[in-house]
Amino acid sequence: MRSTVLFSLLAAPSLLLGQEKITYQDHVRPVFENRCLNCHNPDKKKGGLDLSTYASTLAGGSGGISVDAGDANSPLLKCVTFSKEPFMPPKSDKIPAPEIELITKWIVGGLLDSSTSTVKIKKKQNFEMAASGNPLAKPEGPPPMPQQLMLDPVVESPRADAIISIAHSPWAPLIAMASVRQVLLYHSETGELVGVLPFPEGSPKCVGFSRNGTIVYAGGGKSGKKGVVALWDVKTGKRVTTVGDEMDDVLACDITPDHKLVALGGPGRKIRIYQTATGQCVTTIKKHTDWVMAISFSPDGVLLATGDRTGGLYVWETATGNEFYNLKGHEKAIHAVTWRPDSNVVASASEDGSIRWWEMAGGTMIKNYNGHGGAGVLSIAYAADGRLVTGGRDGKVRVWAPDGNQKREFVPANGALISQTSFTPDGKRILTGAFNGEAKFWDAEKEPKDAPPLGIVANPPSIATRLAGLNQELTTKQTGAKQAEAAAAEKEKAVAAAQAAAEAMKQQIVAMQNEQKKAAEIKTQIQAAVEKLNAAKAKYQQDLAAAEKQLVALQQPPPAPAAAPAGMPEPVTSALQQANQAQDAATDISRTLTEAKIKDLQEIISKHDAEITQMSARVPQTDKQMAEMGGKVAEMEKGMPLKQQAIDAAQKLYAEAKAAFDAAGSAVANTQKTVNQWLAAKEMKTVVLTRTEIDTVKDAIESLKAEIPALETEAKAMVEAKADEKKIAANTKRIAEAKQELATAEAKLVELQKTTDSALLQYQTLMPKQG
Repeated sequence: MRSTVLFSLLAAPSLLLGQEKITYQDHVRPVFENRCLNCHNPDKKKGGLDLSTYASTLAGGSGGISVDAGDANSPLLKCVTFSKEPFMPPKSDKIPAPEIELITKWIVGGLLDSSTSTVKIKKKQNFEMAASGNPLAKPEGPPPMPQQLMLDPVVESPRADAIISIAHSPWAPLIAMASVRQVLLYHSETGELVGVLPFPEGSPKCVGFSRNGTIVYAGGGKSGKKGVVALWDVKTGKRVTTVGDEMDDVLACDITPDHKLVALGGPGRKIRIYQTATGQCVTTIKKHTDWVMAISFSPDGVLLATGDRTGGLYVWETATGNEFYNLKGHEKAIHAVTWRPDSNVVASASEDGSIRWWEMAGGTMIKNYNGHGGAGVLSIAYAADGRLVTGGRDGKVRVWAPDGNQKREFVPANGALISQTSFTPDGKRILTGAFNGEAKFWDAEKEPKDAPPLGIVANPPSIATRLAGLNQELTTKQTGAKQAEAAAAEKEKAVAAAQAAAEAMKQQIVAMQNEQKKAAEIKTQIQAAVEKLNAAKAKYQQDLAAAEKQLVALQQPPPAPAAAPAGMPEPVTSALQQANQAQDAATDISRTLTEAKIKDLQEIISKHDAEITQMSARVPQTDKQMAEMGGKVAEMEKGMPLKQQAIDAAQKLYAEAKAAFDAAGSAVANTQKTVNQWLAAKEMKTVVLTRTEIDTVKDAIESLKAEIPALETEAKAMVEAKADEKKIAANTKRIAEAKQELATAEAKLVELQKTTDSALLQYQTLMPKQG
């Protein structure tokens, strides 16, 4: 906490060492040369911090600015006073008190570079802390959610940590969880890590959201050393302010609905209320006699309820810090207090096992229940409709109706102590955090035996660890995908072979059916030829019969030749005799011809009979051939269903193999998508850290741009007034140095912007690959 002396010095820098100005060049740099530059020089830059020049000192290191004009809580001062790690110088005693006093007066006095420099003014808060509109109403538009925050945890723990504090946003699907040196933000519906908020002051002991969900806050520190409350913008993840300078942990804290005040408490037994805009402590309450463990502003911001380790429970006026009620009744530590949404009732949960309701009209207790069978009650929270949820050392979660009667009881199977409970914005689910590291959601209207863990943890792996595991997983899945592809190809070949075999059988069947058809055609042709031969044979037989009949007739003895009539002349008689001879000759010829014809016909008929016999003999062979082919066709057709079954079986195996290949490909794609997400997160970490450094460099540039004209005006005045030449020379030297520092800072700003642009480009390149 700033002392009265420091405040007076800040108000009147000219009072430092009388009229003497404490400057970097004349007083501070010699201390740095003697104590610090061995580690913090341009070559080493331990922690990214170079203290060898005024500009580099103001630019700060990898953790942000090292000194802030007028701020006696500047990080550099905390390090050299051993009130914050890393202690400087490391592994050594603190530097002498006079040197610490010089550094303190230099910072409080406005960070003068030289005796001719102008005092720097502490940079004003660039975040509008005051909540706009009705702080209790749902904000207009989409609920605030993190946008491109750093995802690399500050600390990577080898084992699961207990959930000390967990909270759900009042409007968004967002969870804040306390972890070592950080606050983790998880999407409450997907379980995805969406932001890491560094808490370098130590370990946060309490986390929460402002009433409109735009601010997430955390109180904590290091036991016996340091305690603060940090506030971040939910969307940007930027720390908007830090209040408190306790000498021990902050165990409990809260912010007013209008974001103007933060109250904190802890082992110091005091309640302190700070203004968020200035960081000033406006109220200190010293009534508690033991550690302050519970703090909660009323929803309207008018009252503040606080509880301590011995059962002390008070209600205070926020505006004045005056005691409003001393609520007596609890016998042991009060772990939590919560307000009904109308601000008329406050409920308290105690280690004595009781849950008590207190009305604010007269400060009387209206309900008192043994909440968890005598076991300590560790958490309590109101829903918008007046229901309460509590969790205790008995490992049970209980829901209470607005009238105070128990409605539900959830009993986790593992029986772990329930450290935190809260309702989701719609009141339908309950979020719990347990000492075994499990966070769970419960249906507020049902009573299941247990609920599955959300899969969110207080110690997530780093990006490097995730990428190493994911790359190994990706390699394994890619190998599996190749094997699945090969198996699918083999199964595809089997399908093709089965289909080819079936097709070959079909072709054989068709060929045999064609042969069978040809045999039938041949049989038909043979039968037609036989019929034709039979028809011809029949005709020849008719001709043969006629010829044989004719032959028979010709073989009959010829009739006696007619005697020539008596008295016929010789020529006539001779002619008649010749005629008879000619007729006999003709008959002989006819007989001979007929016999020849009969012989020919008999030969023809005999040939026809032979051909008919030969052709008729082919018919049974053709029938046999047709029968054999028909049998083979029938056998093949009988085997076709088996071939189809083989095809179906092969296709089924192929389909399974193809599905396995597709699944393997999908698994590879999903893992690659996750790899891309974390590669993008790695780039975003660079962006976030570089932007912080850019802000620091911009501040240094603005300071130098303000200082140089002032120095030049002062130099002109010196010349006109014919001032001391040494002062003019010193002023001229400082102008040259400041200009050089400005050029260096501007070059560094360009370099940092390039780094940011490159990381953003890589980030944008990776993000579309996610789907």
